[in-house]
Amino acid sequence: MTSFNACFCIPIDVTSNDTAAEGSVRLVGGDTLLEGRVEIFLLGQWGTVCDYNWDFFDAVVVCRQLGYPGAVEAPRSAAFGAGSGPSWYYSLYCTGTERNLTECSKSTSNFGSACSHSQDAGAVCFSQYHALLCIFIHITFVIVRVHVCRCLCALCTYLLYMLLLPC
Repeated sequence: MTSFNACFCIPIDVTSNDTAAEGSVRLVGGDTLLEGRVEIFLLGQWGTVCDYNWDFFDAVVVCRQLGYPGAVEAPRSAAFGAGSGPSWYYSLYCTGTERNLTECSKSTSNFGSACSHSQDAGAVCFSQYHALLCIFIHITFVIVRVHVCRCLCALCTYLLYMLLLPC
């Protein structure tokens, strides 16, 4: 009997940019959904945050606001590319306990044109699940079983070599 196993991990976007609420954040320009330039939705449009005083605690707030457990890095100097549109905040002073960026102390100096986009702040988040859709496929002869779950790619790969346990 011939069998075939495959495992695919596909990034999924768990946010919708079309229905953004005031103060929503997103990460743009990263290689994964866990990293990117920080953008915040204010006054009906997306804009960036300047990296002046940008630190780990600011990134932690962004990551938690996006539903991730925390941050691993707070890149500066447009590490994920320069944004466009307004640059809303000149500097943020988060303690890491705030629920969202709008709760952080901030300098609104030159609000909307606070800095050049070469100074856009970024964040790198971590997640237990890496916001991935894991598709595990096992084909035995003509029977096809597909398991779709949200799991670590490492778990998906592990399942590939184990007894066919669903995710």
